[in-house]
Amino acid sequence: MGANKKVLLFFCLCLFAHPLGANPFLEAKVSFQKGKALLRTHQYRKAITALTLAIELKPDHAEAYHKRGTAHYSSNSSKEACQDWKKACELSGYCMGWNFGLHKKVCGEESGVKEE
Repeated sequence: MGANKKVLLFFCLCLFAHPLGANPFLEAKVSFQKGKALLRTHQYRKAITALTLAIELKPDHAEAYHKRGTAHYSSNSSKEACQDWKKACELSGYCMGWNFGLHKKVCGEESGVKEE
């Protein structure tokens, strides 16, 4: 089973096994997985909505900020992307992958990340 199918299966199981709202931690996890799936299918606005909910429920979720930054960037919202990528870096040093290189190019001084 591919990684995308596993994520979708996990998401479906969480939805049906537990009513949303009953457990904020679980709801944040489900929203995060939903956001990741939507991001992979290029549904950026919906991904931003799902990832925002995950962040509201778990404000220290660095990877959710990182993914939401990617969704913002992909929907031509560079300012919001820079804010989210910066927050992800501040929370846990989650400054990785191609987005970190892109982060330097797109955000520059504004984000506190300087070109070398």
